[in-house]
Amino acid sequence: MIKAIFISGELWFDGKPAGGTYHHSWIIVASTINKNKESNYEAALYGVHHELSSFVLNKQPITGMAWGELMPQGWSATTSYAKALGVNWSDEPDYINGFLSKYAETSVENDFNTYAEFVFSNPTELVKLANSYPLVAKKLRLFIDAYSRISPAMTAFFEQTSLTAAAAAPERFSKVDSVQIMTIPKPTVIYQEDKSQ
Repeated sequence: MIKAIFISGELWFDGKPAGGTYHHSWIIVASTINKNKESNYEAALYGVHHELSSFVLNKQPITGMAWGELMPQGWSATTSYAKALGVNWSDEPDYINGFLSKYAETSVENDFNTYAEFVFSNPTELVKLANSYPLVAKKLRLFIDAYSRISPAMTAFFEQTSLTAAAAAPERFSKVDSVQIMTIPKPTVIYQEDKSQ
């Protein structure tokens, strides 16, 4: 899906430090040096999953639309990098509304990106959350569907990590309002012979 991953030092947007960004066919991930003079490998790893998931989401607009339908009533996306990056990261996430961090609340894309971080770096915690919060399970189901459409080989990973089972239990879905996911019907070609010729 991409041609390159660039590793940078500090990365800033609107005066706020950021973990990464993407454009066209590449991603940039910040990997700063910690107190022990070692590269912050874990943060960079999260950043790769976070940024790469934007390419998955951008290739599937239907997933983005369905995800947007799961946002709380009256919710709106944050309008600047400064506001998004300036959230209080230590505040408790709004799990009831399916958010895994305060940063995830800032846009549909950031919400999807945060699921990528958990799916690929902390699937055990995400399984627990999906088993406790119906909207986390619903978003996880959309996430799994999106990745599986891009790469069917991902299905095995989702099953091995119990993510598929956590996202699929119908009894949890019945506890929240159903979301109508728009599907595009297959076209029907109707041919009518023109007898006037």
